[in-house]
Amino acid sequence: MKKLSSNSQPKIIGDNDIKEVEDTFNIQFPEDYLSFLKKYGGTSTKEVVYSDSCWVNFFLSLKSDTGASIVSLLEGYRINYNEIDWIPFAIDSGGWSFCIALKEDIKGQVWVNKFDSGDENPFAFVANSLEDFINGLQTEEEAFS
Repeated sequence: MKKLSSNSQPKIIGDNDIKEVEDTFNIQFPEDYLSFLKKYGGTSTKEVVYSDSCWVNFFLSLKSDTGASIVSLLEGYRINYNEIDWIPFAIDSGGWSFCIALKEDIKGQVWVNKFDSGDENPFAFVANSLEDFINGLQTEEEAFS
């Protein structure tokens, strides 16, 4: 996975925090995602554009007292979808979340939750894996020059 140019320091998380969230939501974070979360969770980066159609505003922190976080979105998913089939990891400027799929037939793929689109199924495919998604991120200058 390529290294991104972070605009800030990531939110520090411990193994106990991760285990608590996994136990609470009965999920298991993929190893490649945990490594990514520890480097970029709670940050924004200079690389924000994915294939001219998706823009990342920031990468979610595990927990937050003041805004969107992985935990707050998982709580919403549990209420709205009755199951936790997605791990949110980033947000665009409109609040749509980028997620890693946990469903067996699409496990590991990246999808975007267009929750307010009016579509019956608001999830849309983005990339085959987190690594493909991150490797495809570009700065605005790279994407539009």
